[in-house]
Amino acid sequence: MMVFLLILILLAILAWAALWTPAQICFELDSNRNLLRGQAVWLRILRAEALTDELGISVTVMLGDRQIARRHVSGHKKGGHGLRALSLQQVLLKADYGLEQPHLTGLLCGLAAVLGEMLPDTVLEQKAHFAPQNPYLCIEGSARLHLGKTLLNMTRQKVGKRKVRYDYGAA
Repeated sequence: MMVFLLILILLAILAWAALWTPAQICFELDSNRNLLRGQAVWLRILRAEALTDELGISVTVMLGDRQIARRHVSGHKKGGHGLRALSLQQVLLKADYGLEQPHLTGLLCGLAAVLGEMLPDTVLEQKAHFAPQNPYLCIEGSARLHLGKTLLNMTRQKVGKRKVRYDYGAA
């Protein structure tokens, strides 16, 4: 009985940590190196990394130093977008870009500044090069993902999408 109670307490602590401890997210996009990479770390124990390759996106999940899952994801699943459900905090974006035409670079610079002001709790640092030799785009970002709020938001979206069916019986 005591072992069962101890296991139950440990599971409760783990559930509480999962809901209230944010995960650290980092991503990088570099058009010069043809690189798109994302990484999420939770409690320094669980780490997930996504990289692009020839087959699509390769996702690796690690528990400590051991790889527990690896999967290739290709294509895009049709349906709802989960970006609205994300509860992000302390978002930092660093953009370094240059287009062939200086007026387009200026328009992109102004648009990025407006979007940075519209997004809450977001810091946007940008370097615009108006006369690069080759067009390029490099973005680095980091954020904290609140897992409990994200799970709650996803549940709300699923419940909100349900269609209510009325059964009035046979006619």
